[in-house]
Amino acid sequence: KEIIKGENMAISVFSNKHIDEKFGFYMLSSLPEKAGLIPYADPIIHSFPNKQAPDELGISGLMMMIESHCAFHWWPAKNYMNITISSCKPIRTKLVINFLKEIFGSENILCTLTVWPGK
Repeated sequence: KEIIKGENMAISVFSNKHIDEKFGFYMLSSLPEKAGLIPYADPIIHSFPNKQAPDELGISGLMMMIESHCAFHWWPAKNYMNITISSCKPIRTKLVINFLKEIFGSENILCTLTVWPGK
């Protein structure tokens, strides 16, 4: 029998909600607890356009966790956010999805879960 070593969640959120750096910071700060994981450091958030990406528009963020990381990319022109959560242990997926539905005010959230094989 395989033992679950970890999981990856790939989440697509479609929402008309206004997203800014403060929202991204709050979301990433909250996701580890919802997922049953442990934060390692504060989130890092970047808005675009900026010096490195002068032709892009959006916000990206990353949060390191003891178990791995979570990240997001927001494309305002498409009202679309992609969120990934990677963990070396199982993720509380239902709590994560319910939290995202609540903060985005949207039911239009799709999730794909990939399980890391164990020994």
